[in-house]
Amino acid sequence: MGTVLVRNVLSNVVGRGSSILAWIAITPFVLRTLGPERFGYWSLLSTLANTAVLMDLGLGSAVTRFVAGSADASQAAARRGAFTTGAALAAGLALVWLVAGLVLRGTLLGFAHVGAGWRSEALAATGTTVLAAAVGLLALVPGAALTGVHRLDLVNRVTIAATVVQVVASLVLLARGAGLTGLATAMLLANATTLVASALLLRRVAPDLGLDPRAASADRVVEQLRFSAALQVISLGVLLQFQLPKFVLARSVGLAAAGEFELAYRVAFAAWSLPSLLLPPLLPALAEWTSQGRWEAAWALYERAARYLLAIALPMAALLAVSGLPLFTAWLGGDHGSAAGSLFVIAALLGINVLTSAGCVFVRSIGRPWIEARYHMASFAIQLVLVLWLAPRRQLAGALLAMFVSGAIGTVLFLWMFHRGLGRSLKAFVLRLAALPALVSFAGAGLALAVSGALANSGWGTDRARAAWGLLLGDAAGAAAIVAGLIAFGYVSRAELLDLGRRVPGALGLR
Repeated sequence: MGTVLVRNVLSNVVGRGSSILAWIAITPFVLRTLGPERFGYWSLLSTLANTAVLMDLGLGSAVTRFVAGSADASQAAARRGAFTTGAALAAGLALVWLVAGLVLRGTLLGFAHVGAGWRSEALAATGTTVLAAAVGLLALVPGAALTGVHRLDLVNRVTIAATVVQVVASLVLLARGAGLTGLATAMLLANATTLVASALLLRRVAPDLGLDPRAASADRVVEQLRFSAALQVISLGVLLQFQLPKFVLARSVGLAAAGEFELAYRVAFAAWSLPSLLLPPLLPALAEWTSQGRWEAAWALYERAARYLLAIALPMAALLAVSGLPLFTAWLGGDHGSAAGSLFVIAALLGINVLTSAGCVFVRSIGRPWIEARYHMASFAIQLVLVLWLAPRRQLAGALLAMFVSGAIGTVLFLWMFHRGLGRSLKAFVLRLAALPALVSFAGAGLALAVSGALANSGWGTDRARAAWGLLLGDAAGAAAIVAGLIAFGYVSRAELLDLGRRVPGALGLR
């Protein structure tokens, strides 16, 4: 299992990394081609498509969890039942989403105050995005089943193929003047690629895992729906936590302001997806082990994964928070102070919220996702009250403050419920796992800020050149200081690193 986990993590890095690099490369062209207003509307359409996937009743994680938890040969029927139930629910959701989206698409245009000059283009793009989202819902199930049989490497090959399709189609269609409709069409082509390729690969590697209506009993449907309901609450909580400010800005300030927030959001989550890639392989492994009663192994894996995650994520959050101004200046030029401020708040909140990540995967794997869902419900209630109070008075600053405060309170609530409910020491978690990487990250971020600030004020070259060198050298100095601190204090042992190194060749199929 150790080699399988390393293989899945490495494939996640390659798959997600290709998507991130592609988005970074084409965003300046997309922004120049569309202009700030239409780019802001495209950010809303992207959120619309992501919302469809997030409002999947937790199908993806549910299929993964139940497929992985029925790993024995004697449980083949249960695996087929879980897959069939997921496919039926996905088809129903896709149909509902498609009909509702097409009927209500005009409402989004009115909400965003789309101008008459490009209203027909926005309407067509919205319809195509709704269809793309419906196809994306269908594609969730075979991909989740591949994850459940520990073949995330294949899932990420599909991701790379879909990314290539979307990027090439986006560039070609934008160059031909297709605008928003072209971008939506490229998304549809990518999601169709994901659906077809995932289904074909699943049939090849797990031929017994097919549709079997007889195995999808009423008890199976109820069990998966109960699990999925909690995951749906969680998905909505994540969506609203980080996307609510965008819609508040689009409505009360303007689409250009929403576009600035979108830039920060995409940069933050592009970077954040890298440490998050450690998490997906944990769910099937923990579900399989806990279903077999191997609790000591499961807890050991949880603690080791949490240490690795925090050793990567906390430094990344700290460096990201202080890199906004040089990053946007070097990347896009011009004044993007609002995007830099948004990035600071989003990165800081992600650094706090990551303390829940490994625990959230654990409660999902043992069938207790409501521990996670309750904290999202509380966090959303707090954010809604705060944003309604602060946003009209402080606009962007108010929306960001509401997001940060509610997310921080929710994190504390989850940590308390998780450790109390599962009989683990919260004090030990903070002192042994969280405190050291947090302190080292603060110090490294301070060094990065000092170096980039000194270069920005040096007076040589252009603004973009100074910003680029400040970003590069500042983050390099900060990262080096953080790595040195983690090694010096023994946060990750030499034996663990050697063990990982021994497993890499096997994970890559080199032996």
